[in-house]
Amino acid sequence: MSAPPRRPGRDTRIKPGEVRNPYGRNGRPKPAVDFLDEEITLSLNGTAATVTRREALDHFLFANSAQGQVAAIRLLHKLHPEAPADDEPAASDLSHEEREVLEAFVRQQARKLRGGEP
Repeated sequence: MSAPPRRPGRDTRIKPGEVRNPYGRNGRPKPAVDFLDEEITLSLNGTAATVTRREALDHFLFANSAQGQVAAIRLLHKLHPEAPADDEPAASDLSHEEREVLEAFVRQQARKLRGGEP
C-alpha cells in the first residue's frame, strides 16, 4: 500500500491541543535571580575568587573609602547603616594621651580639608 496523498496546507496546520511556540515571542523566561546576587569571578589580592556582585561592590567601596573618597564612604554607610560595635571605646574611655593624639589627628584632617591652611 502506498502512503495517502499529501494535501498541501492541511498537513502543516496546528492540530487541536498542539502548541508550537510555548514561550511566545520573548522566549523562555529567565530565572528570578537578583542581579547583585549573581556570582562572578574576580581577582582579589592576586588570587581568583568567586563572589557575588554584592560582595564585590562592598570590597570595591571599602577599598575606595580607605583611600579617602567621600562618595564611596557615603554609599558604604547607606548600604550598611549598622551602628558601631559596642566593644569600641567611647571618647570618655580614652586616656589623656590617646585623647591628645585623637585631637591632633582631627586637626590635621581638618587642615587637609581646608587646603593646608592652619
